[in-house]
Amino acid sequence: MPREYKLPKQHMNNVIRLIHKATLDHVKGLRTASYNNLKRLELKRDLRLARKKIPAGSDQFDVGSIIVWMNQIPKNDKAAIQQLLAIDATACQRTGG
Repeated sequence: MPREYKLPKQHMNNVIRLIHKATLDHVKGLRTASYNNLKRLELKRDLRLARKKIPAGSDQFDVGSIIVWMNQIPKNDKAAIQQLLAIDATACQRTGG
């Protein structure tokens, strides 16, 4: 059975929370990584998918782990790709880019 890369809901909430609360340098790094992975997957940014609210969750999350996860998303995992698009859009919204 193929592996699914979709993050559990709580992990996704933690990532969105991180984007809203972390320093701009961390968010810019995340935005660059998400953009590079969108290019790798031959996708375009969709800024309409930005999450505006800060969800409940933990403030403890490793940016490096998020980037490793992004780098592993295959082209056929639609759920993980939707999460990547939302992360990218939210990071763009936060950084004004």
